[in-house]
Amino acid sequence: MRVWAESGSARPETYEWTVHGTDRSYRLTDWGDLAVSTGSAFEPIEAPGERGSEHTRLSAFAVAVRDGGSPNMADFAAGLRVQRVVEGWLAG
Repeated sequence: MRVWAESGSARPETYEWTVHGTDRSYRLTDWGDLAVSTGSAFEPIEAPGERGSEHTRLSAFAVAVRDGGSPNMADFAAGLRVQRVVEGWLAG
């Protein structure tokens, strides 16, 4: 996983999320522009739902990644609980 952030620069604010998979990868930019790649350049695809809030965009991203499955994504608290269980299990 790679996270990059910058503040105080003289340029427009942008967002870009990329999920890499073995068969295809998805990229969401500016909370609304969804694209898919199967190994070549990213090609734009229609994002479900209206262009809007962060929640709307992340839900659309989840639907695309899950091939139309549930858009429910774990929140931070749920993710932390899972992390603690996995770390406990790995620690033996």
